[in-house]
Amino acid sequence: MNLTQGNMIQAIQGDDTHAGAEALRMIKGLTPGSSLWYAKGALDHLIFQQVQEMVSPGYLRRMEQRAQREFKQRYWWKPGTDFPQRKPDLERATAK
Repeated sequence: MNLTQGNMIQAIQGDDTHAGAEALRMIKGLTPGSSLWYAKGALDHLIFQQVQEMVSPGYLRRMEQRAQREFKQRYWWKPGTDFPQRKPDLERATAK
């Protein structure tokens, strides 16, 4: 409902609609297997992150900056890449 009617109202008011991002989120939720823990990472990196970047340019950069700013985290598998750049830092993950 929000995808159609909500975006029409936003467009009439002159606001950004984000219709593409909302449609992608809906498709991702309806994709079989997208919530399985062992498939989610691969689907996100190989399909959904690239499509999100096409729909909303700069999305991946903003996502990475937010993780660094708010959570002081770095990615071991950077958004938008097909393969991890390094192995996970398990020592840091388990440090207290």
